[in-house]
Amino acid sequence: LAVSRDRSAILVPEDGMLRLRRRQGTNVVTLDLRTDARATTAAFSHDSRRVAIGTAAGGVRVMSVDRPDVEVGQWNFTNAVERVDFSPGGGRVLVRLGGAYARIIDLTTGRVTRNAGRKHPVTAAAVSPDGNDVLVATSDGHADVWSLFRNTRRFEVSGDPGITAVAWAPTGGVVATAAATKAMVPRVTLISAALSLAPS
Repeated sequence: LAVSRDRSAILVPEDGMLRLRRRQGTNVVTLDLRTDARATTAAFSHDSRRVAIGTAAGGVRVMSVDRPDVEVGQWNFTNAVERVDFSPGGGRVLVRLGGAYARIIDLTTGRVTRNAGRKHPVTAAAVSPDGNDVLVATSDGHADVWSLFRNTRRFEVSGDPGITAVAWAPTGGVVATAAATKAMVPRVTLISAALSLAPS
C-alpha cells in the first residue's frame, strides 16, 4: 500500500488489517494497525516519520512510524477517502475524497480547511513543494492553484475535461496536468506559474 521514502518502512494490507513493517537496527518489526474500515490509501511523510491512512468509511488516521500506538490525529469525513498525501514539510495532509472534495488537514492545529476546488468532482490534487499551495483538478477540465493559508484561488488553468493527474516541478514554478484523449494517448500540459504565484 505504501513505502517510506527512506525505504525503512512498508505498510501492507494482510488478513483484513494493515501491517506496518519497519527496520529497527538489523531486525524487522511488524505491528498490526486497526482501522475503522477497509484501508483505501496510505502515504508516508517525506521524512518517513509519519504515516497517513485513509479508509472506505471516510476515516483518516495519522500516526508516528516509531510509535504507531500514539496517534497524531484522526478525522472522519462523509465520503470514502481516495488518496492521502503529506505536504513536503509534513505539517499538512491533502485528502482527496470521493465526490467533489479535496480537504487539507493541518496537523499542528487539527483544523480541516473547507473544500478546495470547484463544485465539480476532484480528479487529481497535489501539494506544492513549499507546502503553501495545492493544485486541484476537477472533472470540468479546470486545474486551480489554491492557497493553503487563505483557501483562495490564486491561479486558474483551463485544461481538457478528464484531467487524471497533476504535478508540480520540484521548484514549484511549473505545474503540469495530464488527460487521456479519445485515442487513449496521454496529453500533458505544462504551465509556467511563476508570475501568477508570486507571494501575495
